[in-house]
Amino acid sequence: FSDQLVETRVFSDGSGLQLTTASQISSPSCVVQTHRVAADGTIFSGSIQNCQTTMEKESPSANYGYISSTTINPDSAISADILTVIDADGGVQLTNLSSHAALVYLPMKIKGNVLSVTSTVQDGHLLVAVLQSNRFYSLRYTISTTCVAVLSSYYETFLFSGTPQSNVRPLPYPSQDIELSHM
Repeated sequence: FSDQLVETRVFSDGSGLQLTTASQISSPSCVVQTHRVAADGTIFSGSIQNCQTTMEKESPSANYGYISSTTINPDSAISADILTVIDADGGVQLTNLSSHAALVYLPMKIKGNVLSVTSTVQDGHLLVAVLQSNRFYSLRYTISTTCVAVLSSYYETFLFSGTPQSNVRPLPYPSQDIELSHM
């Protein structure tokens, strides 16, 4: 099996790294596992968690296109807490990995190749960003109230292609790469 990296977190004091990997994401035997690597070289691997969950949207098979995990406290966690799934229809589901229960499902209609799915928890909010070559999607889930906020059309299009044109006044643009950060 080839594992896919679905989460990376540095400990708050910089003394180690927490990684979560997934295997066979588009099959019924999809699993995730959390690993902790300390600066002194010690390694811990948590239990294997099944990532097939109760889908809020009924479908004959939960065909996942992309997944990402979120660990609320990476300094001491032994497993991931929340799984973000993009299904074959482009819908996004957040799932509690402990109970395997769906927290929310949104039919965001994400189509095409996804470059990156990333998430983080800040100030009681789960923030999810989905990056494609010409647009990005953003979702904020408030953990205490289960309230969800998204962009009005679910996504925003990048207004600048990243390649300056010779017939246009030069723009101060430091590189050809665009970085998307959670704010």
